[in-house]
Amino acid sequence: MKKIFHKSFEFLHWRLDVKTLQLSLSYQLDEIGVVREVFSFPQFDRNLSPERTDAINRVCELVHLMCGVSYYKAGLAKKIKFKNKLPSPAICQFIEKTWFHGLAEMAYENGISLKNHINLVEKNPDKSNDLSPLLAPLKLRDRALVPLGGGKDSLVTIEELKQQGKEMSLFMVGNSALIKDVASYIDLPLIQVTRKIDDKLIQYNNAGAFNGHVPITAINSCIAVLCALLFDYDSVVFSNERSADSANTINADGDTVNHQYTKSHEFEKDFCKILATEISPELKYSSLQRPYSELAILKKFADYPQYFSIFSSCNRNFHIDGSRNDHGRWCGDCPKCRFVFLGLAAFIKKQQLLDIFHKNMLNDICQKQGFAELLGIKGFKPFECVGELQESQLAFNLINNRPEWKNDYIIQYFKDSCPVITDKQSQDIMQPLYKL
Repeated sequence: MKKIFHKSFEFLHWRLDVKTLQLSLSYQLDEIGVVREVFSFPQFDRNLSPERTDAINRVCELVHLMCGVSYYKAGLAKKIKFKNKLPSPAICQFIEKTWFHGLAEMAYENGISLKNHINLVEKNPDKSNDLSPLLAPLKLRDRALVPLGGGKDSLVTIEELKQQGKEMSLFMVGNSALIKDVASYIDLPLIQVTRKIDDKLIQYNNAGAFNGHVPITAINSCIAVLCALLFDYDSVVFSNERSADSANTINADGDTVNHQYTKSHEFEKDFCKILATEISPELKYSSLQRPYSELAILKKFADYPQYFSIFSSCNRNFHIDGSRNDHGRWCGDCPKCRFVFLGLAAFIKKQQLLDIFHKNMLNDICQKQGFAELLGIKGFKPFECVGELQESQLAFNLINNRPEWKNDYIIQYFKDSCPVITDKQSQDIMQPLYKL
């Protein structure tokens, strides 16, 4: 099927059914028709205060808007319509910005421009709502909801919150067996939300629609905030690091393309502002690992060997159609596997690392191209949640002369071409930018 731009995209309705514990979202797309997405929640208290109910309704609207990106990207319509009243200008601007940067990678890989797309305000001036809501006190409990991805970052966050004596529960979206295994090992309460994307979208994508990366962290952030209100938590604590601020490349329009935009500090600040002004100033949203680089977090993670056999940061565990790692937690052939292997090699024993991955990625000739990109020798930083180029270079510098690694193929191949990281650069990479 030839990729075509749609003429229009319309937000239809959302409905939170407290009897079935489901939130349904509907949209209208050219070429597809009406599509419907459903989130299912665990049992929550139905006897909520009017103030909490009002705040929940506002978050449901935000979820409806944010989740629309998965359907909008199929046709990238210039005209965006609303069946009901247009959200406030602040929320419209937030959605526009998040979609624009969150779809930048998809647009780059499809060779298209998003200029003059994703305009929510000017197309609907007669429906604009300029009034900010009156935000009544919610009296939320002092406890944290911690999104769990099964990887190193969230595990470090959980251990650090334990050390602080913070009351918390884990949170996940989806039905990943890996995440549930890790949650079971941690032995903390888990709030699991399942998401059912409309089959018509999946079929349309498979037939050749515009497809690619979407701002999934923004979607999960909105769902986490909704759960915080439904289950009475005053904070959502993510584990996004400062390396997420680093863009991968520049597109033909001169705009940055950042795979991790919705993990960046910029998105976090924008989202916090929306929560404070449109939802509730009592809700706190933050990232405990924000001051640290990915490599610094790996060094911290090395102090928790109890997780070595159960964690995984490989994204091939997470696809719409389930895990693609049939024989383990690591595919052993993607940018995230390469970065975690290289980074951990600097901080744990070689045999421990081989026990995690069940292969030596640094002694595999087939990994040459991937490590060339990771080390900044060829191309640009991969479109994955990996550290900055200098972090990979520092990890390489830390191990290239160690007896256990120096004779491995990748080390020998890049020994003369990998840039040398100075002591000052190393200190900058490994030290937090500030204290939380």
